[in-house]
Amino acid sequence: MKKRYWSIALLLIVAVFIWIWMAPRGVPVDVAVARRGVIREYVEERAKTRLPDIYEITMPLNGRILPITLREGDRVTSGEVVARMDTEELEEDLLRIGKQVEVAQRTLDNHDRSLEQSEQTMIASKARMDNSESQSARMTRLAQQNARSESERDNAEVKLVEDRVEYRKDVLEDAKLRTNRGNAELNYEELVSRKREAQSRLDKATIRSPVDGIVLQRQTANERWLPAGTLLLQVGSLDELEVEAEILTQDVVRINVGDTVDIEGPAIGPHPVAGRVTRIYPQGFTKRSSLGVEQQRVLVVVAFAKDVLNQLGREGRELGADFRVRVRIYTESKEATIVVPRAAVFRSASGEWQSYVVHDKILELRDIVVGLQNDFDVEIVSGIREGEQLVVAPEASLRKGNRVTARPLPQEGQAAP
Repeated sequence: MKKRYWSIALLLIVAVFIWIWMAPRGVPVDVAVARRGVIREYVEERAKTRLPDIYEITMPLNGRILPITLREGDRVTSGEVVARMDTEELEEDLLRIGKQVEVAQRTLDNHDRSLEQSEQTMIASKARMDNSESQSARMTRLAQQNARSESERDNAEVKLVEDRVEYRKDVLEDAKLRTNRGNAELNYEELVSRKREAQSRLDKATIRSPVDGIVLQRQTANERWLPAGTLLLQVGSLDELEVEAEILTQDVVRINVGDTVDIEGPAIGPHPVAGRVTRIYPQGFTKRSSLGVEQQRVLVVVAFAKDVLNQLGREGRELGADFRVRVRIYTESKEATIVVPRAAVFRSASGEWQSYVVHDKILELRDIVVGLQNDFDVEIVSGIREGEQLVVAPEASLRKGNRVTARPLPQEGQAAP
C-alpha cells in the first residue's frame, strides 16, 4: 500500500515539474517604476555667443592712415589711441588759418579804434551844430530888434548850415565805419570757425577707442590713403558677452524673460553654466533647415549668470563672439509629482495618451493624462500610481492581458547592472 502511495506522489511531482517547464514564461519587457520627483520642461536649441554692441572705428575724414600695430585679441581702454593719421597737411591748414585769424583780429582792432575816433568826431561836430543853432536863433531875435545887422544874421545861418552838413558827413562816415567793422567781424568769426574746424580735424586724426574692450577685427594694417568712413577696427567688450538662440516660433511662446537657462558645449567645458533669458525679439524670421524646410524662428537672448565669465576665464576658457554653444531654457517645473520615462507613454489610434502597466506579470493598458514633458521624462497627472511598473518602449506586438517577464531598468542615479 505504501508503495502505491509513493508512486502516486512521485507521479504528481513529475507532473508539476512538467507543467512548470511547459507553462508560458511570459514576454520579457523593460520596465521602469513610476516615481515621485521633480520634472522640468525646457526648450533646447543650438546657440552662439555674441556681443550686444560692436564698436566700429572708422576713418574720421579723408587722408592717409599710418600703420596700425594693434592686432586681434589686443585689449584696449577707453580713450586709448588705436590709430593715427598723417597730420602734415592738417597742421599746415591749421597754421595757415591761424595766421589769417591773427590778421583779421588786427583788422578788427583797427576798425574799433577808427570807430572810437569817429564817435569823438561826431560828438564834436554835434556840439558845433548845436552851438550854431543857438547863435543863429539869437542873431535872428537881435536882428528883429535891430540890435544886429541882417548880414550878421545871414552869416550865423550860413554857419549853421555848414555845421549841419559837417555833422551829417560825420554821421555817414560813422555808419560806413560801423558797416566795415561788421564785415570785418563776420570775416573774423568765419575764420575762427574755420580754425576750430581745422583743429577738430587735427584732433580727429588721433583715433581713440570709445570703450574698454578687445580688438575683434583689424581691417587695415599698412599705411595707405583711405576715404572717410572706411572701417579700421572693430572693438567690443567681452565682459558684455551674451548668447543668442534661434527658437522655433511654436516653442518661443512658452519662454518668458527671466527663465533660467543651462548653457553648455565644448567651449563651456564638461559642466553647463547658468544663464537667464533677458530678451525675446518681437519679430520672427524665416530660416531654411539643413533638410531644406522653411522654419519660422525668433531670436532669444540669454545673459550669463554673475561671475560665470570670470570663472570660465580662471579655468582657461576665454569665450569670444560667435562661439558655438547649446542652451536649455527651462519654461516650467513641478516638484513632488509622478514622473515616468518619456518612452513609457504613447498615443493610441484616437490620439489619447496610454501606457502599459505590469500587474502580477500581466499587462494592463491604461488611459493616462500627462502634464509637463521633456526629452526624457513625462509628468503623470492621472492614470498611474507611484511605484507601479510601466513598460518602456513597448513593442507593437504587445497586447493587454499578455503575460510578461519584467526586466527593471536602472532608476535615476543608479548604474545599470
